[in-house]
Amino acid sequence: MIFAAGLLGAGLLGCGGATAGSTPEETAKTYAELRSQQLAEEWEERYLQRKEKEMERQNQEIGLWADQGQVKRDLDLGEVAVDFIDDHWGEISDIEYDIVKILETSKSTKKVTVKFYYREPVQKEGHPRQWYLGRREREDVLSLSLIEGKWRITDID
Repeated sequence: MIFAAGLLGAGLLGCGGATAGSTPEETAKTYAELRSQQLAEEWEERYLQRKEKEMERQNQEIGLWADQGQVKRDLDLGEVAVDFIDDHWGEISDIEYDIVKILETSKSTKKVTVKFYYREPVQKEGHPRQWYLGRREREDVLSLSLIEGKWRITDID
């Protein structure tokens, strides 16, 4: 997360297209919107692209296995997972956020906690063909400093 958040933060530090806000809330909101998009892209890669690559590899290797029936069952389960993700992508990529806390550490520095709410595919335990969307949360704590009249990110935890 540090690398990804670092790239995202670079935009709010003046190195990219995003603009730091005149209030801590504005900067946190801009960060949260950009981070939500980035998380959706990361999840697409993690869930969908990785599963499709794994299935492609299994298809290529199927002739090498003694128990081809098991490989075919694994491929079938992979297709079930990909179909579930495809069918629910709108919900998976719809990431919500709240600015839950703003702590003033000094007149020119603040800590802002942004909480993200999202859904991710979870395989039902004991039922490899059944999936559901699990509700998840995560928090990013932004350290902001007032620099040249704008609240800029100096660190992300």
